[in-house]
Amino acid sequence: VLARIQLILRFNGDAPSQYDLKRLESKVARLARSWRDELQEAMVEGFGEERANHLIDQFHDAFSASYREDFNARTAVFDVHHLLTLDSGNDLSLSLYRPLEEQAGGMNLKLFHRESQIPLSDVLPMMENLGLRVIGERPYDINAPQQRYWIHDFELEHSREGVNLSEMRDTFSEAFKRIWAGEADNDAFNRLIISAGLDWREVAMLRGYARYLKQIRFGMSQDYIAATLANYPAITQTLVELFRLRFDPAQQPSNLDDCLARLNEHLEGVASLNDDQLLRR
Repeated sequence: VLARIQLILRFNGDAPSQYDLKRLESKVARLARSWRDELQEAMVEGFGEERANHLIDQFHDAFSASYREDFNARTAVFDVHHLLTLDSGNDLSLSLYRPLEEQAGGMNLKLFHRESQIPLSDVLPMMENLGLRVIGERPYDINAPQQRYWIHDFELEHSREGVNLSEMRDTFSEAFKRIWAGEADNDAFNRLIISAGLDWREVAMLRGYARYLKQIRFGMSQDYIAATLANYPAITQTLVELFRLRFDPAQQPSNLDDCLARLNEHLEGVASLNDDQLLRR
């Protein structure tokens, strides 16, 4: 079915201002296209024509009305990339991003899951231990003919301003997957991933030292140790660097001396006696 629509545009004022006719025609053409039309074009750009034709059959009617209202077609193609990574051996994918209108401490996290929704009781403790405050959550049902998916979009906030997502995105994603799979502990030490920029293995090393302190009856709780390390990210980063320098035979002694000097300089700025005692252990 073909239809022709004639639009009559009137200008405010006596004389029309300067305008670009081709640009105006392009905008009107985009307004006349449906979201699914945009999806088909974006699929071809994102996957190539041959694969896009197959994916369009699968996802053309899969996205719910709420998803189409909140996200454009190009975002949908990006999300499809994540959905296609899910299988029986990988039940979770994630995307950490910051919307254009978001504040410096804000960010969003999309979780992609097969078959069923993720219970909030499973994921909220993980986010809280990562130092994230959950402001809101929006679930989207992606009902493809051969597979049903769920996308959970979490609006998050972190107390640390100016978090560089491009620098921490990979380490955060890897840590989140490890915690989800039970390969890393889900506790307060995980906030060091964002606050100090550590990866999950470095956090595990500090957690091991904290548990050693518990075994020798050091008089501070595990949560207090984790909070102190998070409050002094520069010292925490230097401690991790010191560990690496001491146990890496390829390092030069001068590098170790420089690291110790920087650590002592940082420690001079610790005002709390308890924190100072802990960090010098």
